[in-house]
Amino acid sequence: DRALNVGRFIEECGKQSLEFETLSMTWGGSGMLDYALLQSLVLRYQISAYLEIGTYIGDSLTIISNLVEKCYSISVPEEHPAHMKNWCHLRHMNDYSNRLVTGRNMIQYQEDSKEFDFEKIKEDIGLYFIDGDHSYEGVLIDSLKVMDHFNPIRDFIVWHDCRYASGAVNLDIVRVIYEASGE
Repeated sequence: DRALNVGRFIEECGKQSLEFETLSMTWGGSGMLDYALLQSLVLRYQISAYLEIGTYIGDSLTIISNLVEKCYSISVPEEHPAHMKNWCHLRHMNDYSNRLVTGRNMIQYQEDSKEFDFEKIKEDIGLYFIDGDHSYEGVLIDSLKVMDHFNPIRDFIVWHDCRYASGAVNLDIVRVIYEASGE
């Protein structure tokens, strides 16, 4: 059975201390449940390398960086139309892009993930967090590229944005998960 009761999983891992000392909690980022799940996976399975596709402020990198040896981020460069500065500008929000990407073990590639050469990363990644291009095509490409390096016996993939802010299910992302995982 591949179903996961996230609340029970986090509670079981909670016997180890989950820490959230530096979080922006800015609209458009992840929520506490997301961060708790990521930390719980790292702690429970002793993951040493983390990779995320799509970094806004760097909250998830920050809460994982103290638990792993290496954190990698792949995000579009500032001149790219999909960069968060443009998203923030359209919503009349302050742009805090990459404000927390400062850890000693954080390596950020400012490249489009659709074109990124994953061979640049030599470590075995234990946890992938896909939170970049939120379109069906973009998430599918990211997922298929990750799957080329993914070991299903030891690695984990967490997809973000499976729901819209309204709470409605994002069927495009759910469809990608099934297609990419061969379900």
